[in-house]
Amino acid sequence: MPERAAIPVETDFTQDWALLAQKSGYCRHRLAKIVQVSTRTLDRYFEKHLSLSVQQWLSELQLVDAYDQVMTGKPLKEISFDVGFKQPSHFTKRFKARFGIPPSLLLGRRAFAAAKPPRGFVACLRGDAAVDNRNDGAAHSYAE
Repeated sequence: MPERAAIPVETDFTQDWALLAQKSGYCRHRLAKIVQVSTRTLDRYFEKHLSLSVQQWLSELQLVDAYDQVMTGKPLKEISFDVGFKQPSHFTKRFKARFGIPPSLLLGRRAFAAAKPPRGFVACLRGDAAVDNRNDGAAHSYAE
């Protein structure tokens, strides 16, 4: 019987999981398949360590990755497909709902490099901050 892959260790959570999320196309089922666990096991792991559902985490990371790409000046249609949206209009709607500005306006303002994605758990999603794995299961960011 083939050996099952272990869920990445908590200390490497942000770096390993962000790469796995991208590889999975920000899809919960594909992510579970990649790490060779059931979706339910994946759900329990995320609830325990981040107090978020896998889907919440994937959706946030997807939009943060899109934000970073918008700031590079890449075409919006290309970005929407790169981060897993089938329809650019859906991408625009979700982006605006999350960041409060349509990506086209942000693209026009990218010269103002001071614009940063909103704080919150964004930093711990991508490895921009240390994640404190306290017994309460919540992720705490210290890089602000």
